[in-house]
Amino acid sequence: MLIKEVIYLNNFEEQDYDKNFDPWLWKKIIRFCIPHKKTVFMLMGVGLVMAFSEALFPLFTGYAIDNFVVQGNLENLQSLWCCLSYWF
Repeated sequence: MLIKEVIYLNNFEEQDYDKNFDPWLWKKIIRFCIPHKKTVFMLMGVGLVMAFSEALFPLFTGYAIDNFVVQGNLENLQSLWCCLSYWF
């Protein structure tokens, strides 16, 4: 079964979408989402939090390299990585 999936993925051809913007489709999507406002806003909030945390991860990595690895102080590095792995 795994071999069939690999063969299928190797024969995958990407489709070109050259259609224009379809406002009717977006109206239909928005009409569908209106009864689910609470869930949609919650998912948007979770997406923003995830995007923000993903953007912060390289900053924390740079901080760890600059303040622990370069200075040779590896004692606090383990606690920092434990906190980051819990957060992410």
